Amino acid sequence: MKKDYYALKNAKAADNDFGEPAFVKENSIESILSQNGLPVGLLPSSVESYTLSDDGQFSVTLLKACYAHFDYDVYYAKTITRKLSYGAISSVTGVQAKEAFLWLFVTGIHIDESNSSSIYFEVGPFSRGLLIAQFETAPVCKAKVVSDLSALA
Repeated sequence: MKKDYYALKNAKAADNDFGEPAFVKENSIESILSQNGLPVGLLPSSVESYTLSDDGQFSVTLLKACYAHFDYDVYYAKTITRKLSYGAISSVTGVQAKEAFLWLFVTGIHIDESNSSSIYFEVGPFSRGLLIAQFETAPVCKAKVVSDLSALA
């Protein structure tokens, strides 16, 4: 059974870079992530709606495609799909991370139970661990890549 959740009902607005509200609801995407042992900041604050099936198939629609920055620049397509299980997300589509000058697809995310301070991202052929503290809040969606290139000058 597929459940549709539209964040336009019973919602409160949050700011984003597009001048449009990002909506949060009681059954928000943040609460779904948290209930599955994942940090709430894995998705940007501009989630418009999402669907979640009983088998963990998951689809998220953002207001617009956007960028965020953690230790790496991250691109989020307007639609992101994945399979959700406790402490892990697999079969990810619609998310890319910039490694050097290449944009690589993020295909999976998991928490290592032996190291709860890190979260691991499968990016291309690599698995990268990042401090989970970076993902405590949903990042604000940006229309452009947000890394600071002024350091190169």
